[in-house]
Amino acid sequence: MALQNLVGMETARAFGLDPRAGLMVGSISLTGGVGTTLAWSDYFVETLGIAQAQELGLAANMIGLIAACTIGGPIASLLMRRHQLRASGDSTLEIGTLHSDEPHARLDYYGVLLALLWLNFALMVSVFSRLP
Repeated sequence: MALQNLVGMETARAFGLDPRAGLMVGSISLTGGVGTTLAWSDYFVETLGIAQAQELGLAANMIGLIAACTIGGPIASLLMRRHQLRASGDSTLEIGTLHSDEPHARLDYYGVLLALLWLNFALMVSVFSRLP
């Protein structure tokens, strides 16, 4: 995190920005993610006077996500080939449940859709319960 902040601050300084703006492209956006970037952006704009801190942080976050996907996948694939790692038998994810006939509930396409259905149903009940 310290290295991310140092590189971000020096990059901001190189572009003629306030070095504190580099924190938005450092650990705030890369380690903290979108939520941390949004939480700190008001402080950077209002208190520190760094205009468009939110846009700067979100752009850095998106670049970090894209870089992680494009770099992380090939590196993981290389390491798996190098160390001859293979998936064991059934590659479906199993999760434990508290009250079920089966020892594990399978996380498959229909299970995810069912969870999304219940989530949306709960959100609708919450919204409609607040209406006058």
